[in-house]
Amino acid sequence: MLTGETGTGKTMVVTGLHLLGGARADAARVRSGADRAVVEGRFTTVDLDEQIAAQIDEILDASGPSATTTAA
Repeated sequence: MLTGETGTGKTMVVTGLHLLGGARADAARVRSGADRAVVEGRFTTVDLDEQIAAQIDEILDASGPSATTTAA
C-alpha cells in the first residue's frame, strides 16, 4: 500500500516501478526538448537463496535491455 498527500509523487513511484519491470514508456513522459527519458533503480536483497537469485536474474534478462548487477 502506498499512501501520501496529493502531489507527493505516488503515481510517479508506481509508474517508475512499472517501467523498471519492462513496461513500454509513453512518449509523453519524455521532457519537452529531451531525446529520451531514463529510469534507473537499485534493489538490494539480503540472505537471498542463490537459486532464487538466479531465477530473478533470468526474468530480468528476459524482460529486455537493462543493466543488472549481482553482488557476490
